[in-house]
Amino acid sequence: MNTKIFEICTEVRKRKLVKSSSLSGSCKEISLAVCFEAMKHGLDTFFCFGLYSESHEDHHWVRHGDYIYDATASQFEGVSEDIVTLLESEAKSYQEQGFIFINSNLVNELISDC
Repeated sequence: MNTKIFEICTEVRKRKLVKSSSLSGSCKEISLAVCFEAMKHGLDTFFCFGLYSESHEDHHWVRHGDYIYDATASQFEGVSEDIVTLLESEAKSYQEQGFIFINSNLVNELISDC
């Protein structure tokens, strides 16, 4: 597990909860924010989308290395952790249907002069 990505998840989640007491329906925006913040630190991520199989709902999360990071999983019944981090191979509840790779070096080069 990457501790910096975990810290970013914690901070982004905290910012969302300051504005609203609910995480419901905000997994896409929070996961994108985590990817953008990670990019600032030179960390490549995958913005993932698919189904959370326990609830059969569309869902978004972040993958970095062999781990997934879900800063909004607590919106689902039975999840008590604020931020779920799992080895991708053990993340049976996450049915990935697609992803977008965020190449931090390339994206930072493209936006640095804007």
